[in-house]
Amino acid sequence: VEALYFRVRAQRFGEPSPWSNTRMYYQARPGRFLPCLQQELPELALSMAAGSATLIEWSAEPPGLDFIDGTRFRVEAAIDALFQSAQVVAESTDTQYALPGAHGGMTYYRVRALIGDIDGPWSNTLASPPSGTGRPLLKPLRGSFDDSILLGVHRSLLRFCAARGDLLGLLALPRHYGVPEVLDYLAALAPDNSASEISLDNTRRGRMPFTIGETPVLGYGALYHPWIARQQISSGTGREVQFVPPEGAVAGRLARTALTRGAWVSASNQPLSDVLALEPDFNDAQLLQLTQMQVNSLRRDPRGFLLVNDETLSIALETRPVTVRRLLILLKRLALREGGAYVFEPLTADFPDRVRHRFQRLLSNLHLRGAFQGESAEEAFHVNVDASINPPRSLDLGRFVVELRVAPSLPLKFLRVRLVQNGPQELSVGEL
Repeated sequence: VEALYFRVRAQRFGEPSPWSNTRMYYQARPGRFLPCLQQELPELALSMAAGSATLIEWSAEPPGLDFIDGTRFRVEAAIDALFQSAQVVAESTDTQYALPGAHGGMTYYRVRALIGDIDGPWSNTLASPPSGTGRPLLKPLRGSFDDSILLGVHRSLLRFCAARGDLLGLLALPRHYGVPEVLDYLAALAPDNSASEISLDNTRRGRMPFTIGETPVLGYGALYHPWIARQQISSGTGREVQFVPPEGAVAGRLARTALTRGAWVSASNQPLSDVLALEPDFNDAQLLQLTQMQVNSLRRDPRGFLLVNDETLSIALETRPVTVRRLLILLKRLALREGGAYVFEPLTADFPDRVRHRFQRLLSNLHLRGAFQGESAEEAFHVNVDASINPPRSLDLGRFVVELRVAPSLPLKFLRVRLVQNGPQELSVGEL
């Protein structure tokens, strides 16, 4: 006979609950024997003594069982629910323990029975709140949290960025949001403003695009989750760990990547600085769900904490990558900077050629640095100042148009290589 022990605890948003009581199960195993006295050690149920706030007591489970002579009880206390800081605070034949008078934080207690050198299973965990406070009651935030203000702020930010055309809004969600809350928030982010602004062809999983005129607003925002933990130097002598929204660290990574490599280079798969942990800590299946909904999630890697993906909330595939949106923003700023130099120049015969040549040089430089697709300049970009967009009537009104067409380079998301063993000495490798 072999004794197997089972216990369970819950975990929500990275916070573990105390362990449950331990259950024993006796399994027949050939050649294995259980000490006779171990079967006499009962499971224990720990509770507060009736009418007392400072006395805990325990009894055998199920009720009615008697303890055999020589049974002792060991009480452990810890300041964490997992008992990694456990200390023995009492060991006697008593079935009660008086809690200390004053303590500054939540304390957890458990007890087990002992006979000689043989230990019984641990009881359930009992939590004692700090002195002078009532027992805290935790209610889930999912049903009580009102995100209407956050929705209004995010919608306004997206409209502002789209109206300017040269900004990208970085959005973050509350720390306690799990996958269901994130998906519900995305469904509510784009409201059904009017029939003229909604295209049923672009409807996806309940999400509707909303626009300013003909400009899709969602393409000017990127959503990041979960929160990150950073070490803060407190005003005292110690250090504190503080959880903060991720968009600040992401903004720093985007800026650094743009300055060192270019705005068209993705910030994903690059470690963020000074990150200690994530909250919530999603598993692989949850990260896949978030990625499919264009949420830029973070994960832990041997190199550090990295961005899993780098996408805007755009419905259109062409402008979904953050790199494409930032490249278009760069081109708009570049056009405004260069165009200002030609505002007061006379419209001479060689004026269109000079403008074309100037923009071709600028775009060629970006192409050489990897901003555009294509092996040649003809495949990567095109500068149009021809009469098709600048007819004589438009020129007579003092209006001159420069049309830039580019093929943005896209980041490689996944490259999957499969190694298959078909026989004792036969291997095959293929790309999927």
